[in-house]
Amino acid sequence: MKKILVAGATGYLGMHIVKNLAERGISTTALVRNASKINNLELPITVLEAEVTKPSTLENCCRGIDVVISSVGITKQTDGLSYMDVDYQANLNLLNEA
Repeated sequence: MKKILVAGATGYLGMHIVKNLAERGISTTALVRNASKINNLELPITVLEAEVTKPSTLENCCRGIDVVISSVGITKQTDGLSYMDVDYQANLNLLNEA
């Protein structure tokens, strides 16, 4: 069975993807900034904390993973990051790690 990593798993789209995969019994790893936002769902998943805008926090996150799904993107600009920082560079950081 394939192992899937979902980045941005606490966002609207990412949360739906994680729930769907978990309900189907697919081995799922949720990559999140804040684990407390997903741990309370009591899903049979692995949770990894990382900051996709900081490549060093992504080290080995894709080890043993067959498929990476990214739902990483800015919805609100509240932390001083730009669309280039997140929508482009953070996804590129994840791609490079994969």
